[in-house]
Amino acid sequence: MAHGCYTGFVGSQSLNETFIAATPLVFTGLCAAIAFRMQLFNIGGEGQLYAGAILAAAAALLLHSLPMAVVIAAMVLAGAAGGAALALIPGFLRAFLSTNEIITSLMLNYVAALVLNYLIFDSLSYWRDTSTPEAKVFPQGKMLPASGTWPSWTLHGVLVPLGFLLGIALAALVWLLYSRTRFGFEVQVIGDSPRAATYAGMRTRRKILAVMALSGAAAGIGGASQDGDFRHLLDGARRRDAGADPLLGARRGVARALPHPVRPPARARAGARGCRMNNSILVVVLASAVVYGTPLLYAALGELLAERSGVLNLGVEGMMLVGAVMGFWAVQRIDGSGSAVLALALGVAALAGASMALIHAFLVVTLRANQIVSGLALTIFAGAAGLSSYLGNDLHLADSPAKHAFHPVAPSSLQDLPVVGPRRPRRMQWASTSPATAMRTRWPVVRSPGSAARRSAWRSRRSGWTA
Repeated sequence: MAHGCYTGFVGSQSLNETFIAATPLVFTGLCAAIAFRMQLFNIGGEGQLYAGAILAAAAALLLHSLPMAVVIAAMVLAGAAGGAALALIPGFLRAFLSTNEIITSLMLNYVAALVLNYLIFDSLSYWRDTSTPEAKVFPQGKMLPASGTWPSWTLHGVLVPLGFLLGIALAALVWLLYSRTRFGFEVQVIGDSPRAATYAGMRTRRKILAVMALSGAAAGIGGASQDGDFRHLLDGARRRDAGADPLLGARRGVARALPHPVRPPARARAGARGCRMNNSILVVVLASAVVYGTPLLYAALGELLAERSGVLNLGVEGMMLVGAVMGFWAVQRIDGSGSAVLALALGVAALAGASMALIHAFLVVTLRANQIVSGLALTIFAGAAGLSSYLGNDLHLADSPAKHAFHPVAPSSLQDLPVVGPRRPRRMQWASTSPATAMRTRWPVVRSPGSAARRSAWRSRRSGWTA
């Protein structure tokens, strides 16, 4: 048994897997640490790693005829440039528009992942392999040339990749930069007291841009390491295996519940009332905005109510996914008429989201935990790779589409509006009344210390995240 434990935890194969898993974490950890030194929260390390991987792969493919050292250096520089360029977007918004960098950098993760998917799966881009008929049917990235393969070394049976050593060297350089240079001193002063730094003549906006660019560059080099050390091609950000998606059944159910203009044009059919789909680009854009904007609206309303109590909630995504899984489970398992089942499913989804919110509220209000760390941890715990995935697989929710679905409803007062009127779904009608409800919350937000403030915070979190 002791030998088995040794082999499982510190054996050569286990240590090899540890180095493979730790290498990108070194770079994304540096990405977060570099920004946090100036009290900036760069949550977009994942997206910046994707951006670096895209440009690093392009550099390797373009410079395939050059020596290995030149190609590796070009990949590192291209990856750093890609990550820095993406990180400068939330940096610019924070420096010049005072926009919260947590939200913008987090949203750019999804943008980068979708761009990466588009380059490999949905287009004939330079990164996609189209040399064989099989590659055209089953999308994959082009294999990097031999000069773009990063070297590795074996120490007592343990494979140490170049990217891991590069990450350690980069960490040492960042430490020197922050502890032994004027730049690091100014960054620390600005992070501790921005007003004092401005009074002393330090250029705060430039430092924000420089720190965010440096932070994104660290993550971008991690993307180059993924290409050169492990993948040896530009791999898609997300798997396209439908069986691995526990919410596939829920998505199918939602697709059936959507009004006809919202469905993909190839599957659009005439409705029961004989209305035909208008294929104009305006209708498609507006209908898609309603479909994709409605869940975001509910998430924003929940975050709005939470922020009124002084808490930043980054666990909204996990709460939404758990609510979606449990709501779909209720539709599939509860017997009865369609309207009654759908009403119960909404209640179940709200309770599921509220239960996740109570965990966050307990950590933040009672245990005084860090709001950002607690919210991100809840997103990971309850997100697509956590509790919601487990529930979806364990309850077999992807086996069949939804038994009941909402039907589109167009109020008589809005039905005659051009383009938009006949295509206003019921759930958007509900969502349109939610902002007024949020703004007319009965209990005030108490920010002074004491039991009244804590009760107000608990109620605001519970109500906000139920949305």
